[in-house]
Amino acid sequence: MEKRSNWTITHSQVKYQNPWIQVIEHQVIKPDGHAGIYGVIDAGNNAGTVAIDEDLNVVLLDEFIFPFNSITPQIPSGQFREEDPLDGAKRELLEETGITAATWTPLGTFYLSGGISTQVGHLFLARDLSYGGCQLEETEELSMRKVPLQDAVDMCLSAEIKDSVSVVGILRAAEYLRRQGVLR
Repeated sequence: MEKRSNWTITHSQVKYQNPWIQVIEHQVIKPDGHAGIYGVIDAGNNAGTVAIDEDLNVVLLDEFIFPFNSITPQIPSGQFREEDPLDGAKRELLEETGITAATWTPLGTFYLSGGISTQVGHLFLARDLSYGGCQLEETEELSMRKVPLQDAVDMCLSAEIKDSVSVVGILRAAEYLRRQGVLR
């Protein structure tokens, strides 16, 4: 048995697994003393990069998102498990955009959906960009564009950008650059 605050896990079992996710069902004693279940999704972690060029344009990807059957603007990001978060961010940026960066600044972490998932988002600001060829995975459908940083912030606030990694990353990057005196 394992205690987690006022919860007790009496048994855990993997109910579903594929190369990207694992669903674990925990038999629990809830804080009210009653038995129940709690399902948790393990989707690895996520590394997201807000890549900003010398003209303060953000690199956005218009990417097809299968669960929502839509093309959604977002920053380069993706799953990682065993690698360092910065290495994951560098890999995803290169794969999806062909971009490398000379300057990397951590923008912190956040829980993507803490009530049901163990996935943690790791965010980075990439500056001093160099451009090359992208190396898309066979499942990725996307196109790249540059958007002025303030426009990207406005897209987050108007919900045109809905992807949580992108919203948190763009807003944190803009605030970081404001505090550095780069933005007004």
